[in-house]
Amino acid sequence: MMNVNQTMLAAAAGATYASLFFNRIRDGGVDPIEVVKQYRAFIDQGDYKTKLIVGSIRKPNDVIEIASANPHVITIPHKIMKQMPFHEKTVETLKEFDKAWEEFLKAEKKC
Repeated sequence: MMNVNQTMLAAAAGATYASLFFNRIRDGGVDPIEVVKQYRAFIDQGDYKTKLIVGSIRKPNDVIEIASANPHVITIPHKIMKQMPFHEKTVETLKEFDKAWEEFLKAEKKC
């Protein structure tokens, strides 16, 4: 689905899930976060049980954006899931810790 109207109709029809395509919505020139927020407001104010799935994720930052809009489910591709824990400063810090440990071990051998 690409807009709030489609998700509203799915909820009104009693669908178990409505699935929005985050980056395809963005490609169409619409803010997908607003679409998610508007749909959540609709179902939260009504008596609808339809859960919102958000997919079409292209980069780790998409997940952060989507989570801020509070969907029920985010479908994250394996490729993106593997990228999520990576941060250059983490790699740098781990190297520093490893170096400090090696220096500690060398100092211990001298004693």
